[in-house]
Amino acid sequence: MPEQVDPVTPSGGNNAGFTPPATQEELNAIISARLDRERGKFADYDDVKAKAARLDELEEKNRTDLEKAEARAVAAEKVIADREAADAAAKADAEAAAALAKVAESVAAAKNVPVGALRGGTKEELEAHADLLAPLLGTPKPPLNYVPSSGTGTDQAAAGSFAAGRERAKARSK
Repeated sequence: MPEQVDPVTPSGGNNAGFTPPATQEELNAIISARLDRERGKFADYDDVKAKAARLDELEEKNRTDLEKAEARAVAAEKVIADREAADAAAKADAEAAAALAKVAESVAAAKNVPVGALRGGTKEELEAHADLLAPLLGTPKPPLNYVPSSGTGTDQAAAGSFAAGRERAKARSK
C-alpha cells in the first residue's frame, strides 16, 4: 500500500499552499500588503471622528433650555461642594494647628524651653524635643532687674540691696 503524504507538519501547522518567501523583497512585499490592508480598515477614521463631533454639536443644539439649566446647576453645585470641602479641611487644619500650639506652650513652660525652639507634631514629639534642648540651653538666668525681696510685702530692704546699705550707713552715723 502506498503511503499517503500528510500535509500537516509535525509541529501542528498546515503547509498546504504555503511557500516561504525566498528573498527579502518578497517578505517586504508581503508585510507591506498586510500593513496596507490594516491601514485600509482605519482609512475613514478622520471622517468618522468629524461626523461624531458634528453629531455632538447637533445634539447640543437640540437640548432644551431646561436641560442646559440643569447641567449648569449640577456644575455649580459641584463647585460649591468642592469649595465647602476645601473650607472644612482648612478649618480642621487651623484647629489642629491651634491645639498643637497650646500643647507646645504647655510643654515649653513645663520643660523651661522657648516655644519657638520646639519641633514636633504630637505632645510626645514636643516633649522629646524639649528634653533634647533643655541640657543645651541650661538653666535660665534671672532678668538683670531682679530684686530678691520684691513682692514679699516687707518694708525692710534685702541685705544686699542699695536701700539696705543706705540704712546701715544712717545707723552708723547716729
